[in-house]
Amino acid sequence: MDSIERLQKIFADDRLIFAHKGEVNHQLLLAICRLAEVEMDLTSEVFYMKKRVVHLIIECLQNIIKHNSLPEDSAAAAQFKPTFMFGKEDDRYLLASGNTLLNHKAHHLENYLNYLNSLNPYRLQKFYKGAIKSVVRWGKKGRMGLVEMAIKSHDKIDFSFEPIDEQYCYFTYLISIRRDPHILANAENLRSSWEAETAKKIQEGENATSEVPPTKN
Repeated sequence: MDSIERLQKIFADDRLIFAHKGEVNHQLLLAICRLAEVEMDLTSEVFYMKKRVVHLIIECLQNIIKHNSLPEDSAAAAQFKPTFMFGKEDDRYLLASGNTLLNHKAHHLENYLNYLNSLNPYRLQKFYKGAIKSVVRWGKKGRMGLVEMAIKSHDKIDFSFEPIDEQYCYFTYLISIRRDPHILANAENLRSSWEAETAKKIQEGENATSEVPPTKN
C-alpha cells in the first residue's frame, strides 16, 4: 500500500505518538480522544490547542465511521483497513487518516479538496459561512467536516487516492495543525480573562447572598 507507506515515512522517527489500524467505532473514538488529551496534558499544551486537535481527531474518525466503504468479506478488506495516526513535530501536530471509498465518489472529493486548498484564509472563511447557511436551510451537513479541517489546521490538506479495484480506492489525507504562538497567546489571554471574570462574578454572587438578611417566618 503506497499511501500507508507514505504516511509511515512522514511519521518516522519520533513523530508518531500513536496509531490505529482496523475497525473504528464510537467507543474507540472516545478512547483515542482521551489518549490525545492525556498526551497533550503531559506536555502542558494550552487549552485552545487541545480543543482544536481533539475536534479534528473527532472529524477524522467520524469520516472513517461514515464513509469506509469496502465490505468486510472483500478479498482486499484485510489489506485496506481503516487507519488513523497521531503525531507531533516541533511546531505542529500531525493527524493522518485512511479509509476505503467508492471510485465514483473519489473524483468529486478530489475536486472538492483541490478547491478548498486553493482558497486563501479569507475566502475559506467566506465559503464556510455560505456552507453554514446551506446547512441551516437544507438540514444537511455534507462535507462541512473537511471545511472545518482546512480552517482549524491553518494549512492545506495533503491527500491521495490509491486504486484498489474497479469499484474501490483507498483515500488518505494528512492534516498539519500549526502551533502559531501569536494565536495561542491571544487565545490563552482571552481564556484567562474569561476565567478571572467568571470567578469574580461567582464571588460577587456569593457575597451578595451572604448579605441578604434571613426572612422571618
